[in-house]
Amino acid sequence: MGANLEKQFEKIKKEEKTELDLNGKGISSLPESLGGLELLKKCNLSNNKLKTLPPSVGELRALQILNLFNNKVDELPQEFVQLVNLEFLNLSVNKMRVLPRGMGAFSRLIMLDLSSNKLTNLPDQIGLILTLRELHFSFNEITEIPPELARCEHLIKIEATNNKITAIPHELGKLTVLKTFDLTSNKVTLVPPELGNIASLDKLDLSLNPLIDALDSAARQGADSFLRYIRSEAYDAIYYRESKRERPKPEGAASSSSSSSKSP
Repeated sequence: MGANLEKQFEKIKKEEKTELDLNGKGISSLPESLGGLELLKKCNLSNNKLKTLPPSVGELRALQILNLFNNKVDELPQEFVQLVNLEFLNLSVNKMRVLPRGMGAFSRLIMLDLSSNKLTNLPDQIGLILTLRELHFSFNEITEIPPELARCEHLIKIEATNNKITAIPHELGKLTVLKTFDLTSNKVTLVPPELGNIASLDKLDLSLNPLIDALDSAARQGADSFLRYIRSEAYDAIYYRESKRERPKPEGAASSSSSSSKSP
């Protein structure tokens, strides 16, 4: 297979093709010559037996779409983060426990799918991917969502089902265009009221979570009822009592307090 791939890569390079489709070829490794396909924009490596990629993958600077769905990838080379023009990256159904350092370098990434791996956390640097619109990380072992994700202000969908997430960062209330947030089958008990400030949010699914009784009751009445409830003053009072989180001061409160302290 290695010799055949070398010939195939040589032909693609000679013909200046921009797409490579190796879906379902039974491939377990790729030659370093992959990095020579400098014009490649779309690469489909799904449904193979790959455990990693050669370091030369970092030379594919024109690459926009990379599909590694359903392989055996457990580690990616550090050079992977040099693929700065990636827009769609599918790493779902693999065996990854950690992501390479420097994920924030993907400054054009729109969709990132990390579903069905063995990840235990998301790196804080994911908050540097300001172009991100869809983030999928269902079926992992993730226990918390980094607050830095709130910087991804273009996010419209977060799929985080079947993890071990215990809390939702209140900072995510800054995701003003978020439409779908699916946290089915986690360990969440409370929802920060700030999520109710997201006017665009039309699906907030917390099925199969150990929600407090008041939230659970509202959730059973449907998505609309649930969203109305977390936006209510009644829930606001319950949340701050149960979470023991300090209630944020109203905007301008600090400055007015400072001004009054200076008065004679």
